[in-house]
Amino acid sequence: MAEQKIDIAEPPPVLERQSSLNENWQICCSGSSSHFIKYAAQVLVCFAVLIFSLVNISLGHNDPVYWSLLMLIVGVFVPAPSLKKGQ
Repeated sequence: MAEQKIDIAEPPPVLERQSSLNENWQICCSGSSSHFIKYAAQVLVCFAVLIFSLVNISLGHNDPVYWSLLMLIVGVFVPAPSLKKGQ
């Protein structure tokens, strides 16, 4: 078995992380902030689930799953109560 030498005098290479704060994604013909695209996708999925739940409840399917989904989406968008003044 051959011996491998490990050089401990040389520090490991430092990987530079790209800052995701100013990261722009190219979509079709335009560039948009990655945070905006993620936010818009989350809102669209939430509204799709909300509409799905409301349609099934209005059609008479009183399954607790639809009510749970509805309450989950409402809980995501309603801000939490706080005791701080001025908010």
